[in-house]
Amino acid sequence: MSLSPKLKAKTIRRYPSDWSETDTRAVDTVRLLAADAVQNCGSGHPGTAMSLAPLAYTLYQRVLKHNPADPQWAGRDRFVLSVGHSSLTQYIQLFLGGFGLELDDLKQLRTWGSLTPGHPEYGHTNGVEITTGPLGQGLASSVGMAMAARKERGLFDPDAPAGQSPFDHYVYTICSDGDVQEGVTAEACSLAGTQQLGNLIVFWDDNNISIEDDTDIAFSESVAKRYEAYGWQVLEVGSGEDVAALEQAVKLAKQDTLRPTFIRVQTVIAYPAPNAMNTGASHGAALGEEEIQATKRFLGFDPDEHFYVDEKVLAHTRELVSRGTKAQQEWQQRFDAWAEKNPERKELFDRMAAYELPENFGEDMPVWEADSKGIATRKASAEVIQVLAAQLPELWGGSADLAGSNNTVIKGAPSFGPQSISTDMWQADPLHGRNLHFGIREHGMAAIMNGIALHGHTRVYGGTFLIFSEYMYPAVRLGALMGTDTYYVWTHDSIGLGEDGPTHQPVETLAALRAIPNLAVIRPADANETTQAWVSAMRKEKGPKGLALTRQNVPVLEGTAEKAPVGVAKGAYVLVEASASPELILIATGSEVHLAMAAAERLEAEGTPTRVVSAPCLEWFEQQDENYRESVLPREVTARVSIEAGLAMPWHKYTAPFGRQISLEHYGASAPAEELFAKFGFTVDNVVAEAKKALEQAPTASKVPGWGNTAENNDDTSVSADAASITASASSVTPAQAIDSADADTALAELAAVGTATWLDDLSRERIVSGNLKELIETKSVLGVTTNPSIFSAAMSKGDSYDADIARLATRDISADEAVYELAISDVQNACDILSSVHQRTGGADGRVSIEVDPRISVDTDKTLQQARDLWKRVDRNNAMIKIPATPEGLPAITAALAEGISVNVTLIFSVEWYREVIQAYKEGIAQARENGLDLSKIHSVASFFVSRIDTEVDKRLEQIGTEEARNLRGQAGIANARRAYALFIEEFQNFDVPGAHKQRPLWASTGVKNPDYPADMYVTELAGPDTVNTMPETTLEAVLNSGTINGDTLTGAGDKAEAIFRKLESAGIDFADVYAKLELEGIDKFVNAWEELLESMSQRLR
Repeated sequence: MSLSPKLKAKTIRRYPSDWSETDTRAVDTVRLLAADAVQNCGSGHPGTAMSLAPLAYTLYQRVLKHNPADPQWAGRDRFVLSVGHSSLTQYIQLFLGGFGLELDDLKQLRTWGSLTPGHPEYGHTNGVEITTGPLGQGLASSVGMAMAARKERGLFDPDAPAGQSPFDHYVYTICSDGDVQEGVTAEACSLAGTQQLGNLIVFWDDNNISIEDDTDIAFSESVAKRYEAYGWQVLEVGSGEDVAALEQAVKLAKQDTLRPTFIRVQTVIAYPAPNAMNTGASHGAALGEEEIQATKRFLGFDPDEHFYVDEKVLAHTRELVSRGTKAQQEWQQRFDAWAEKNPERKELFDRMAAYELPENFGEDMPVWEADSKGIATRKASAEVIQVLAAQLPELWGGSADLAGSNNTVIKGAPSFGPQSISTDMWQADPLHGRNLHFGIREHGMAAIMNGIALHGHTRVYGGTFLIFSEYMYPAVRLGALMGTDTYYVWTHDSIGLGEDGPTHQPVETLAALRAIPNLAVIRPADANETTQAWVSAMRKEKGPKGLALTRQNVPVLEGTAEKAPVGVAKGAYVLVEASASPELILIATGSEVHLAMAAAERLEAEGTPTRVVSAPCLEWFEQQDENYRESVLPREVTARVSIEAGLAMPWHKYTAPFGRQISLEHYGASAPAEELFAKFGFTVDNVVAEAKKALEQAPTASKVPGWGNTAENNDDTSVSADAASITASASSVTPAQAIDSADADTALAELAAVGTATWLDDLSRERIVSGNLKELIETKSVLGVTTNPSIFSAAMSKGDSYDADIARLATRDISADEAVYELAISDVQNACDILSSVHQRTGGADGRVSIEVDPRISVDTDKTLQQARDLWKRVDRNNAMIKIPATPEGLPAITAALAEGISVNVTLIFSVEWYREVIQAYKEGIAQARENGLDLSKIHSVASFFVSRIDTEVDKRLEQIGTEEARNLRGQAGIANARRAYALFIEEFQNFDVPGAHKQRPLWASTGVKNPDYPADMYVTELAGPDTVNTMPETTLEAVLNSGTINGDTLTGAGDKAEAIFRKLESAGIDFADVYAKLELEGIDKFVNAWEELLESMSQRLR
């Protein structure tokens, strides 16, 4: 490609006098490493990294004050690569400069576990100051870094002349065409001009190319004039290859101390790739081997050599380490001199560097006495902020033009900013200001707060109405990803804001924010909880926290002054205890807690022992250990009502399967708050009514084995001690010990006495909600549940029990896969909760519920393992089991899952020979888990050996053989095969003595009899024996009960007879290797087909 004169001008090379040929070679090496890395990976963004090579090299090697040997040096300049998709721009400089990356890391670009992910990630790669990728966020956050640098100067060294403090440093940013198009940069950069941030230097890579090629199609304004209008110094560099001009621009930028500097750098993307440069294709795809070879020839490199770095070049660039170390040593002398003169400020600096609070923190905090008139939590927050500000000089913050409504002002403190922006109401101070004014720029505020937090040494808060957190969402999410120490003050948190109407009334907002991982959403019930929300937020580990506060007054509640200091930090706590063992739990947050308390009082008067749980922060509650969560929301109390003026979406987890939710599933209206609450059901009368419905819907606790008013279960301490004892000796627990005494005379109880646990091979929402599952546990000795794609396909395709949830899911942008798993996971969680008492009594052996990984990925080890991890985490129940098919690819995933402490149900086992491989995979997993220091007593596994399918296939072949001898052998293959497997189990585990570990029990699967000529219970009665599980459909379960008895232990010692039958079958002409191969393939295909049918059905229902 020949360049036009205009484009050629953008590629003119010019260097400073001290620039060497080695520097030029290093820059060209950067270009080719970028091309090779993307080509090697198969995806990425080579073009920008190639054309930015001179700028990036100049900054890292010649401009930035930093030290590769200490990337966290407090005196360093900050560098932000806002154009995060061009991550190689930064990674290659980190490699050349000696920050810890090596050539192999570049070769592993965008691969699992590498130090070079697709976009730079804070905390993942040394030298990366911020996670970037969503365009605009980096540039906007760099404004925050520059503000924080000036604030830091004011805290620690306000009197030193400009440029002479150890805290003086610059923030350098590279941004792209895309960054300056994003609205968040307009918000932040406008404020940067107002703030006169002379320590901020931004390079705009103006290459006029985006994914859709030439940006003229959508982007035509003069960016330079726009930034001039913001109050920035704007400089022009006509060629990105002109290093001398780049360095001169930096010099000019530093001379202007009253304006941030915006340097327009004109480049040709992918220069000097002969055909790819100046094309949209080079922006986001590999150049291709031929193009890279042509580029290498042009630059004088060997076209056939990949990832080539001349030793002389690397030695030259790694000299940065010695230069950086020397610079830091010189800085340290200035810092030590400052510390000697400023011991109190040094103490504050050390405390902030260690992320610690003062010794007296939390003392003298506001406490309110119970008061029915109450106070708005936003006003209570204002009082808390004043005390916090007095104790924490590092605290500063403000609002997006709503300080008076959010109550975020630190009284008596100046505003942050140059004195020239002072107004009649606000007096600004560039160093000592503590009140931040973000203007009507919510998104910019959140991004700037991220930059302030990442810079360090201060704590920042920012406020707006809760509904406008939706403007902030991208930056809040990015902050959660990075774990930034930011505090959001979100007021006017519900329809309680009243007359402003539905545009300002949050409905879905709390649910949307709670969906962000690592964001704590705190909705205090009253003034005392508000105090402790702030105190706890400050004490918790780094990570964003948001307070959702009321506009309207809410009562100061009885008990919060005493209980909130501990309870709020735990996320949820018992605010009002029931008069006796609770039969009902009311769970509420924020302004709805007082309704729960009033309703509980009425319900108690009517004879229902009612507990009230205040749950200000669900995220903190989920971080508590299981014992605490169980003490607040005991599983046996299934009558529950959640009360929150927002979507019910977050609450199903805590109220299902029998609870009720008082929520808002539609937008609000314009009217006084009291009227809205009444119209929409947030009244004591409605809470009482819904509570009674929950009581009617929930089964009586005493009807469930192990639940209710037995002596051992009334004493929490004795239950815990008994559970610990059982866990410690789990191998001695038999299924019989888990059976209620009322069932002791049934055939299934006899089966349990022999040592075979009965699990149900079926699960559905209808079975859970109707109470049928609990009934089966109570009356028919069911000790566990297994599921598979066919089971869920059948469950979700009939009846209407899933309709409401599917309708809810249809309002979200959700795939059929995710919808199915969300519904399935909910069912499995509820079943786990119902079976939790069985799980406890058997030391974890039984009370299990299985959920299977997607059968379509059964031939991919990595995907299988990743989904196993994901399901284990999402189900979040100790008595869950992840079902993984025993394919050749599945076995390594099984071993790895066990090694991580995941309990596994290994499914689709047909042959004894392959069963041996399954056992070895189990043993290897346990050995690795032991090496990993895990508690082996908590890891359980079963090996699902399929029975009836063997007979179905073998009987068909015996009929085809047609001899009398062959026909007489029908119905014997499945049992004989299983008995041979049991003999192998005895052989493999008789000397299995790993301390704390359990045997992997055989589970007889597919035990529903298909041939009506055979006894309906034969796969149960003929496969009874110690340490086994039989998972059966309900029809088989009924058949066993109807038979009245079983034949005792039919497994122990039956191996020889089974072997003899097996040989007869082989002699008759049965090729078992072929049988197994066919069944294994059909097994996977059957589940895949069922899954795909379910997905198709779900897709239609979602539409």
